[in-house]
Amino acid sequence: MNTREKNLDLLRVFAAFLVVMLHTSVRSVTTNIRLCNLNFTIANLFNAATRVAVPTFVLLSGTFLLGNPKNKDFPSFYKKTFYKIVLPTFITSLIYMYYVDVLNYGQALISHARLSEPIRLNPLLIFKGPCFYHLWYMYMLIGLYMVVPLLIRLKERVGMKNFMIIGCIFLAIDMAIIFYNEHFWPIRFVNYIGYLILGYCLHYYFSNCKKHSIFIIIAIGCYLLNALATEFIVRQGYFETTEKKLILYGHLTPFVLISTICLFIYFMSLPSKDSKLLIFAPHTFNIYLVHAGILVIFDQLIHNILKFSIPVIIYIPIMSIVIFLLSYEMSKLINFVTQKLKNWDKPHIESSYTMN
Repeated sequence: MNTREKNLDLLRVFAAFLVVMLHTSVRSVTTNIRLCNLNFTIANLFNAATRVAVPTFVLLSGTFLLGNPKNKDFPSFYKKTFYKIVLPTFITSLIYMYYVDVLNYGQALISHARLSEPIRLNPLLIFKGPCFYHLWYMYMLIGLYMVVPLLIRLKERVGMKNFMIIGCIFLAIDMAIIFYNEHFWPIRFVNYIGYLILGYCLHYYFSNCKKHSIFIIIAIGCYLLNALATEFIVRQGYFETTEKKLILYGHLTPFVLISTICLFIYFMSLPSKDSKLLIFAPHTFNIYLVHAGILVIFDQLIHNILKFSIPVIIYIPIMSIVIFLLSYEMSKLINFVTQKLKNWDKPHIESSYTMN
């Protein structure tokens, strides 16, 4: 893919916003789930819509990573992966590890209480696993990137049809085992190999699809069925724990899987044209990394310090937009600082003057 597919960039922006809304709405879901009140219903409608976000990112990764034959070269691809994914993940993990300690220390000072956990000084703790809730995706992504060269070679050996069958087999197996087992985090990426393969295959087979309206209808229909089924399970009290009550929220559950695939095909069928929303596209990676840190401050401020009571139907969309825009501004700052650091050791070229 030599030309920029702006419709897929638009999908990336949409998925990034959904991730922000997911984490913004999850508190309203968990705090109201046992009450089964109107606030839970509203939060559930918002949160169920966001569950396609992470698998959509994996589909997009498969589209671009597996579609580039150069990525089958192990040394060059792994070198690129280290600087673009691995290094930012570990740096961000270190920042979040100490960030959490600072927040805990500040909260202890405000409440005049003891620290619930000791301050962590050992930077090697980041290798034990994600130290902030949203960073699990980055650790999983590293695993996916490690198998990209192997998958490209497999694709070239077995052909497109068999490659898509392999992707579907991965998804089917993962859908079966996800209910019984949560992988140890270093191999959690295995659950998403099917999505990675499918991202490339769907782009290969459906990039010229014209009947796009049916796919968005199916995607919305599955989303509504997911929300209604979750509402029913919660109100009937079929499961004892919160995690089991939200069993249909999983990335490999049928409604989420179908919604994700249909949404992906729908955006592929859209014309690739300019949109004002595309200004966010180059910043989605940074937005994902920083949004949780910004959100936790607002969350503590609104609910624990100021103790505001804001209606859920207002809080979730407004706060999602605010956090998304602040994360975008933070991303621009990060890019500015990064660029300055890259140019730090480069000689400055001064303009010369000709004296007449």
